Amino acid sequence: MAALRVIPTLINKVHEEEALLDSGSQIVSMSHEAVSACKITWDPELTINMQSASGQITKTCGLAKNIPFNFGNVMIHLQVHIMEQAPYRVLLGRPFDVITESQIANSTEGHQFISITDPNTGEHASLSTYPQGFSQQKGPGPSIMVSHFISADYGWLEDPDAPDDSEFKTARVLFKAGKSHDGYFTNDNVIAQVEKAMDIIERLYPHDKHVLIFDNATTHAKRPPTAPAARNMPKRPSEKFGVKIQVYTDDGKPKYGADGKPVKRLIQMGPGILPNGSPQLFYTENGTFKGTAQILQERGLIQESKLKLMCKNFNCQHVYREYPPSLREDILEKNVVASLNAVKVENIRNQGLDGQQVAWASKKYQGHRTLPPSLKVDLRNSDF
Repeated sequence: MAALRVIPTLINKVHEEEALLDSGSQIVSMSHEAVSACKITWDPELTINMQSASGQITKTCGLAKNIPFNFGNVMIHLQVHIMEQAPYRVLLGRPFDVITESQIANSTEGHQFISITDPNTGEHASLSTYPQGFSQQKGPGPSIMVSHFISADYGWLEDPDAPDDSEFKTARVLFKAGKSHDGYFTNDNVIAQVEKAMDIIERLYPHDKHVLIFDNATTHAKRPPTAPAARNMPKRPSEKFGVKIQVYTDDGKPKYGADGKPVKRLIQMGPGILPNGSPQLFYTENGTFKGTAQILQERGLIQESKLKLMCKNFNCQHVYREYPPSLREDILEKNVVASLNAVKVENIRNQGLDGQQVAWASKKYQGHRTLPPSLKVDLRNSDF
């Protein structure tokens, strides 16, 4: 059975939600939790009995009338039934399809789009759908880049006493990249941001010495698909671990299966490099992946090889992904700022390097993405 798909929508001009498309439902409905988040009021007297696919009868909590839903440039008003307990937050049933004259289109690449029409203005909008719970991939829609300075001692470089509309309230720069927007983040943009940052620094921390460090790694550098990567490596030997790569047809085009998904095949991950400069093979002669424990032991890291692959209760949080996908740049900007403000200063405290050492390491390893294992030895040899 194909997974139901969703589209993002701004509800009641308050909150964005992931709306489930289900033409088999005869109503538009929302969970009690989603209604509260969107600050919607409803009439508790207007209830109906709903029968689920399993035959269970459930009474709705009430009806919210004429609630505005924004889908890109199209806004429609829907009658929403409120559910006390629902396996979804927002469900767009048959009434949505009828009002918007929706049409579904599937591409040969496996993507799906829904075209809708504003019943009042006749304007059209085409939205990309995606599986429920699946984050949207980067595409041609609106996007925002952010550049900011953060200190382990003071946090984000911002002046809490400056007016919100002041040019020198924050060193943060929100940038809409692309020829049709702000262009590209050039050296002129960097200099302008530094000048603003220095003004804030001189006003807030005049007695400290500061070093401004930029992460100027080439973010779009392409790695070979077989390049070593510790992520997802199993600790124990495995006959199934490898790298999945795209399969192409004889004429060089990506190959797709009957389900519309790209066809991929499994190959071995490329070798690493031992501290002495010689290659380190990650697979045995019979093609079995050695596992991270053995790989670390071969590098002389005996104690490290005994550590757990992941700490207990580890939870890598991507704060921005907690927000619903958005098609509006103002909502994207709001979500980016909120995500930055959620970063705790304690999480970026330095791990054993003082200010001078940080400045020295930044200059010496300026072309590196990460600090090398020889960092402490290099520091000692440099009289630090």
